[in-house]
Amino acid sequence: MKQIDVTGIRSWITIPKVKVEGPKAIGTVCTFCSEQVVFTTQGHYFDQPRSVVSCTGSCPSCKNLTHFWVTELKIDRPRDSSMQLYMRPVPDVFLDVTTFDTDVPEPLRRAFTSAVDACNSGNNTATAVLCRRTLEVIFTHLLPEDKRNLGLADSILEVEKHADMSEPLGKLAVAIKSDSKLGALFELEQEPDHATSRSMVKLLEYLVLYLYLLPGDILKLEQILSSGESGVADSGD
Repeated sequence: MKQIDVTGIRSWITIPKVKVEGPKAIGTVCTFCSEQVVFTTQGHYFDQPRSVVSCTGSCPSCKNLTHFWVTELKIDRPRDSSMQLYMRPVPDVFLDVTTFDTDVPEPLRRAFTSAVDACNSGNNTATAVLCRRTLEVIFTHLLPEDKRNLGLADSILEVEKHADMSEPLGKLAVAIKSDSKLGALFELEQEPDHATSRSMVKLLEYLVLYLYLLPGDILKLEQILSSGESGVADSGD
């Protein structure tokens, strides 16, 4: 089960025999076909002791069933911001751009969001174009202003001259070795609260992605493209 954005609930319906509402339509990515769709739900059930409404929706694209749960719904009480929405099976979703650090440039946020939206809509050509655009934005914003008119490959090469990719790791090492709060946490000298614990796990996630998964993903993509098994269409003449 995975929590998803409650704003995905497009409309509501009153459940027969109980004075509580449940979601009628939910927009999200289908676990099975990976398309962004709107599920029309049915089979609503109100679990009053736990204040939860459950329901099921069929994907309008692939027809597979997905189950949903909405928490904090009570009889004769208006819906409020405490509601949470969950789904199962769990979709394979992309990074949530709303969680990006504020240091991430706005053009990169927009480019990444556009690429994800195109992919979720099944528009493969647009996805390829927007992925390249996002890649360009990633590297051009690491360069000085006077170097931002280069092509993609040249921009990546130029970044090597202007951005020390080992710097973040160096800063982490210094922070852990120093008397900072981060160092104290990783040296087990302080006990974190739940929010800090989650932040620490997220830091591990980012490091695993960067140091272990990214190099392997690049190599795997190169192997797929080299083997001719990628499904890349021959444009012909």
